[in-house]
Amino acid sequence: MKSRICLFLIILLLFLNIFLIFKFQLLKDFKQNDRLSDVYKIYYSKSVVEEENENLKMNGKLKLLNMDGDSVLAENIFTHKMLVFRYTIMNCSDCINAEFELLSKEFINKIDITVNICFLAYYENTRDLVVDFRRFQEKQLNINMFILPINRLQIPIESQNLPYYFTIDSSLIMRDFFIPIKEKPNWTYSYFERLKKNYFK
Repeated sequence: MKSRICLFLIILLLFLNIFLIFKFQLLKDFKQNDRLSDVYKIYYSKSVVEEENENLKMNGKLKLLNMDGDSVLAENIFTHKMLVFRYTIMNCSDCINAEFELLSKEFINKIDITVNICFLAYYENTRDLVVDFRRFQEKQLNINMFILPINRLQIPIESQNLPYYFTIDSSLIMRDFFIPIKEKPNWTYSYFERLKKNYFK
């Protein structure tokens, strides 16, 4: 009788262990799937915003300020293939600094330095712009910086209040929009690589 009870208890414990292991694995899979779902949602929502802005044309008469404070028309700046990094001082400062680092390390060093890269920024204080500009000069990087005085390009992506990239040429058609995510630098690496292969040939 005692041996039967012991056997029953052993079998019961075995089943409980199997059940707990199975339950733990399910919870682990659920959490993993939940994380993947969150990443997918972020990627999907930003892709929708990016796509919404593709092939819009910049106003050629848009006035920008150069580093000397002179007014320059957009049509006189974007005369050939360029990568534009658009940001404002009101965006997340850590996000902007992360992109500065990626640009200097990953993109500019991998692609011919003659490729023009333009920062299109908004600063409430021009001195802050000069500080950022000098950072790149010290690294001997060929980057053009312009201030957008009205702080808007009048395209949908501006409502997101996020830094973003796009390409442009003499047609003034804006393409290849990309919203970087600070926590996902590999996405930005992939974006740079795609531009290197397909745009800056």
